[in-house]
Amino acid sequence: MCMMSFLMMFVFSIMGMRMFHDIDLEQCDMLDKDRNFTDFYTTIVTMWTMATLDGWNAIMHDTLKHKGMWVSIYWIIFVYINAQIFMNIAVAVIFEKMESKSKLEFLDREEKVFFNIYREAMESFV
Repeated sequence: MCMMSFLMMFVFSIMGMRMFHDIDLEQCDMLDKDRNFTDFYTTIVTMWTMATLDGWNAIMHDTLKHKGMWVSIYWIIFVYINAQIFMNIAVAVIFEKMESKSKLEFLDREEKVFFNIYREAMESFV
């Protein structure tokens, strides 16, 4: 999952740098010197901000103002794929917790059986 998330960030960062590198930051609300598409590092930081859904709609509106409505397809695909990846991670964590809990319950049943055998054996000596 981490590799797929990194690959998605990498691909969308390269595409974002290609499409949004010439946006005038002075006319933007959310894009600034820390969040922009001018170089790879700040693009990765911007895409991670978008992945956490922190102000993603303001960044999307800044790019829409400068590049037109076709940019919304880029953002919809990014947010959708990102949501699917994070949902899969959440489900994997839940399943892992449930699996570890069921293993503990199985061990508890084995311990109960062992304890009952031990108790019966000790009662036969009394």
